[in-house]
Amino acid sequence: MSARTLIQNALTEADAPAVLTAFRAAFGHDRSPAEHVWRYHANPAGRLARIAYDGDQVAAMVAALPTHGWMDGQPLILAQGTDTFVHPDHRRGLAKSGVLAQVGEAFFDDHAEDVALYFGWPVQGYRRAGSRMFGFERLGRQMALVREGTRAVASSIAVHADPELDERVTWLGERCLAEWGLATLRNADWFRWRYLARPETNYSILAVGDASALEGMCVWRPVPWGDTTVACIVDWLVPPEATEVGEALLDAVDAAAHEAGLATVALWMPAWSPWFAWFTDQGFWLTPTEAETVVRTQHPRIDLERLRDGWWYQLGDSDLV
Repeated sequence: MSARTLIQNALTEADAPAVLTAFRAAFGHDRSPAEHVWRYHANPAGRLARIAYDGDQVAAMVAALPTHGWMDGQPLILAQGTDTFVHPDHRRGLAKSGVLAQVGEAFFDDHAEDVALYFGWPVQGYRRAGSRMFGFERLGRQMALVREGTRAVASSIAVHADPELDERVTWLGERCLAEWGLATLRNADWFRWRYLARPETNYSILAVGDASALEGMCVWRPVPWGDTTVACIVDWLVPPEATEVGEALLDAVDAAAHEAGLATVALWMPAWSPWFAWFTDQGFWLTPTEAETVVRTQHPRIDLERLRDGWWYQLGDSDLV
């Protein structure tokens, strides 16, 4: 069937069954209805997705997970590109006349004014498609900080598990934003959606603080990593001057990982951040991952240099874990 007979529309809740069927055909594995709802109908920042139908079949989809962001005191929207696919029945390689290119062009036109930055860590085939069709640029190989050897260790500072995600989280996020040039707004709504509401995925949230204020937080979970499983710190929300708080949180992750039988701790940390140097001082070493970070900027003051030198992101900004 020719591309001109396909019907495009923004994703709605009614499209879920057809999207999940096409997702399975494109990627070779299932996604649960609950995960789909979490991504596209529960996100506090809204929904960014466009699909094309060939009859009752979803032929292609281009999507992103938006978040409220912050740059130099100004709010903006950031979005991780994800779940972009073309049904096997409609694949035409990287042809710019193909259905994926057409849906992508309409998608990016729809959001030319409201999204400042798209980013992602696509698999190889879609990495090339993102570059050729949609103008994504390579920021670089994604590096991780890794340390072998966990231990049961007690800290002199109390660390609390599963803190209430209330206005104290929002206050802590705003405090940290003052130190970052560009970042997702890590407020209570975002934390609850990202780490409590996601179905079929359990995260451990640790915090230092009391009933009036939080001094620091981190989130971790066991994650397959190569041929093993590691304790992955997926979020680190600690002001850079609060190194004693950071030490207490890292000790707590170490102890929990050791108890779970995990021998390795890993995380992403921007190289420009003071925390990068701090983690290397704690025995973490830099190691390349298989992921490539790609970006499409739509803001006049966001370029590759700005992203390399001032974009704060963690594994939790991705949907990889």
